[in-house]
Amino acid sequence: MRPSIVLDFATNASYVVPGTSQGMGMAGRIDPELTALIEEVIEADLLKRNSSELRIAHRVAVEGLAALEPGEVAVFEAKVLPILAKPLRDQVAIASILRRGGYVPRKIEY
Repeated sequence: MRPSIVLDFATNASYVVPGTSQGMGMAGRIDPELTALIEEVIEADLLKRNSSELRIAHRVAVEGLAALEPGEVAVFEAKVLPILAKPLRDQVAIASILRRGGYVPRKIEY
């Protein structure tokens, strides 16, 4: 049995639930590296809460890419893949600046 990832949409927190199994076949093939990257993006709040992008990214992490419908694949490719393709550290910094209303603190030299 494989553990399952459960996403709490209220807090964007993800939890691993041991002892649950995913269906086998094409939809059951889950890329662990892609799953880990998606989890990091979700934890960093780089996807809007309660958005279709967040729901689809979570579904890819849990069920694999093959589980998506054609419309969901289009959303994943247009909205989620560009986020996954860029360095996470840079995106977190930019998101932090945007949350502060564009304010960039002055650089402190040690």
